[in-house]
Amino acid sequence: MKKIIMTLSLFSLMVSAASALEIDEKLTGRLLKVSNSKKTVLVNRGLEDGLVVGDHAKFFLTTGVIARGELVKASPTRSVWALYRIVDSDQVFPEKVISLKISSPLKTTDDPTRVLTPDATDMQVRLTRGDDSSLGVESEMVAERTDLSPDERDDMGTLSKTPLQKEVFDESGMSYERTLEVFGLLHFNNFSTSSDLGTNGTSTGQLANIDFSLGLEKYMKYDRRSFLSNLSVAIFLHNSSVQSNSVQGSQIQNSITEYGGMVNYHFNRPPLTFNTPVYFATFGLGVGKASDTVSTDTVAAQSEATVNGTANFLFLGVGAKYFTKEGFGGRAILDYYTRSESYQYEDGENYTKKVAGPRFMVGLAYRW
Repeated sequence: MKKIIMTLSLFSLMVSAASALEIDEKLTGRLLKVSNSKKTVLVNRGLEDGLVVGDHAKFFLTTGVIARGELVKASPTRSVWALYRIVDSDQVFPEKVISLKISSPLKTTDDPTRVLTPDATDMQVRLTRGDDSSLGVESEMVAERTDLSPDERDDMGTLSKTPLQKEVFDESGMSYERTLEVFGLLHFNNFSTSSDLGTNGTSTGQLANIDFSLGLEKYMKYDRRSFLSNLSVAIFLHNSSVQSNSVQGSQIQNSITEYGGMVNYHFNRPPLTFNTPVYFATFGLGVGKASDTVSTDTVAAQSEATVNGTANFLFLGVGAKYFTKEGFGGRAILDYYTRSESYQYEDGENYTKKVAGPRFMVGLAYRW
């Protein structure tokens, strides 16, 4: 129980460290590209920095606010902003270092009878739903500027597609379309055991061994504002076999084959991020088959007895993943594992065995 509490405490501490950008939070960035009309800009900040499609922000320098805009498209490290109010156009140019301050949206209108200032038409932004498949992410809202000329619309199209597509596919080599992953893990176990031998009493012991498991993981389609985007689900096969010999000639072999599923929640950054650690909490459960064999081979006697049974298990833990831009990566997990095995002997006697304790797992993975 103490080990479970320690694991849960570690999980709570790590989750509390996760945060997203709120109103009035600030980022320092750079204007990579600016359209001819200066109403659309490309910034070197994106999803990994906590930005969300639909965010509104003030662009400012030490001298004050120079523009105000809305984020209309984003990749992991880039974002396209539609500027609906420009205070100082002379300060809006490529390679300009600026600060972003997340702000509340300005109320806009498409009704000309309600326009109150000469600049109000520059704030008219009509939002429509869309899907930007070139980014590998679904854009919940895509801004369509109602006051742009054909040339300005071309500028916006050039900024919102080509640079982001290059960032996601050409430069990084890994896109948010890669949502399947295969992984293998080595388990370093340190368990305690407790056996109920029916009318023969109980026994306790220790079990330390190394196991192997193989799994397939599926990530959700990315949307920074959706809780589900931080989740992934996986199925796996786990095999464990322990064999030992005594000086008196007895051999004991215990084998477990488990089938299960797990859910991972990634809490410090998007789960498909690469070239930086991603932390996650994991929970899993499943069933399996167990066999227990005792063999005796001495001068006086030779015998072998095998009994088969069933097993069920669950675990809870925390871990970290790291992936390169090519899709290769690895993970490390620390969890608390518990398993119950049930056997029925020919004489009708039921034996049960409980295995529980911490596990440390490391392994490699490939994502495509």
